[in-house]
Amino acid sequence: MKTFDRANRCWRFVVVVVALGMVLGACDDEKSTPTDVDTSVPIQVTDIIASPKSADPGDTLLLSAIVVSSSPNESDIPVMQWSANGGAFLEDDETSVRWVAPSAGIYAVTARAQNSVSSDADTADIFVGGSTSVVPNQGGTIRLHSNQTDFFYLKTVNNITAGVEVYGVVGGIRADAVDNPVELNGAVGQLPDYAPNLAFEVHAADSVVLGATTPPVNLYLGDFGTKLYSRISVGEPNVDRFPACTDPDVAPDSRYIAYGAMLPQPTAVNADSFDILVYDRVALSHQKVTATHTNHRNVLPTWSTDQRWLTFISDRNGLNVWDLHGMPVTGGVINTAQASLVRLSNTGGELASGTLGSGTFSGPLMEWNPVAPTLAVLAKDGVFYLIATTPGGPSNQIDVGTFASGQPVDLAWSPDGSLLALSTGAEVLTLTTGGSPTSRVKRNGDTFNDVAWSPDGAWLVYRVLRGSSTWLEVYDLDGSTIAAPIPITEARPASGPLFSLGSYRDVMSVSPVWGTAGVLYYPAFPLLNPVTVGIFSVDVSGLTP
Repeated sequence: MKTFDRANRCWRFVVVVVALGMVLGACDDEKSTPTDVDTSVPIQVTDIIASPKSADPGDTLLLSAIVVSSSPNESDIPVMQWSANGGAFLEDDETSVRWVAPSAGIYAVTARAQNSVSSDADTADIFVGGSTSVVPNQGGTIRLHSNQTDFFYLKTVNNITAGVEVYGVVGGIRADAVDNPVELNGAVGQLPDYAPNLAFEVHAADSVVLGATTPPVNLYLGDFGTKLYSRISVGEPNVDRFPACTDPDVAPDSRYIAYGAMLPQPTAVNADSFDILVYDRVALSHQKVTATHTNHRNVLPTWSTDQRWLTFISDRNGLNVWDLHGMPVTGGVINTAQASLVRLSNTGGELASGTLGSGTFSGPLMEWNPVAPTLAVLAKDGVFYLIATTPGGPSNQIDVGTFASGQPVDLAWSPDGSLLALSTGAEVLTLTTGGSPTSRVKRNGDTFNDVAWSPDGAWLVYRVLRGSSTWLEVYDLDGSTIAAPIPITEARPASGPLFSLGSYRDVMSVSPVWGTAGVLYYPAFPLLNPVTVGIFSVDVSGLTP
């Protein structure tokens, strides 16, 4: 149900129509133009501005044409004529007109200007959908259920630094997904990893131990069936220092959970053991898979798409030289022998930066292809790699290079795995599996984040930030429906009194999620109460002609 009724609401604002030279000619009474000189030159319609940027069916939008000329065209005022392939104009012969939006879809609106010398027209595509408030506040990081309608989301407790809980929306009803939740403390900076079958989630949480120099960080499994939490991490404290178990990654078969663990030693931090452990949900057993290795500086485990590799970032010589390594996996059995360890990348050791155990360590941005066992990796030195693994041999590494427009801040593989979308802040690009880039969207003054795909892989959706406003746009990859990107949500504030969209993204994702039922879910600051980020939905079924 909508939080407010937008139907037949007229949105008003001040419009400036540019006619270059017109003001100067009108204000200088002493200067006159000879009557035998024809100063009329062709006019142009350069843009159509819609307010709001998109509409619900029945909304009234204010459409304004920007008409320009390099000459005053004195006494030759252009005549305007508007047309559209849907909806209704309340007037159609002014520079700014009102247009009542029809049913959901994409509509072409044309403004034509004509004077005695020439005429010109411009056409803009306008999206009409239906936006709804789903979670009024304190929501983010959406994960859709298989029915593409219900979803899990993270709910902030009081603010993003106090912790989050896993909630769900089922049949339009919001409820805590797991009873008596163990909150994820924002200081850890860890978000849940969901099982591929969505039977459970796993996250790291701080614990408070009085008198401890370093309190424990444990892993908790939240079972959505029983609605109960259970601690699954292991490790015993050493005097007043406790283990820190973080970065869980659930295997594709949902049985095994790999995670990193700092196992403290009684001496200095640099002697602490950083190992990879695996929890078997069926056998209820733990295995420290790097126990047989002479090196114990291993972090950030991930399972390959085909579950033939358990990979992790490793510093093999203790000199902060980090690369991707992997252990072969056959039928769930991990070959833990150090002789079987394979270096899957050769990046010069620049995948990670900082020092383990100091709070300065930062790993790469990584995303596995959903179809093929290829890992997209953004190293900490800004170089981008595609690392394709094979079932039992060496990998194929493609060095894509550093993009001139900046480092990618979001990665998203297309559903069929054929393209990787990434936003660099300055632009949105796609990469083929061979590493060939194509720039999709780039505009001066705009910042692009939070990229996502439509279920059929035909559309990209992403967030635009311009000044203090933000909205979502869509891009038609083959241009068969629209030739240029168009907004699909109205502009909303990019910040609230407590924190900005950027600080919120530091803790949880605000990326949109596109369901096959023709509904897009997205976090945004509410217009009426911009205190925290809520979750909205918009009907995008009209994007398909």
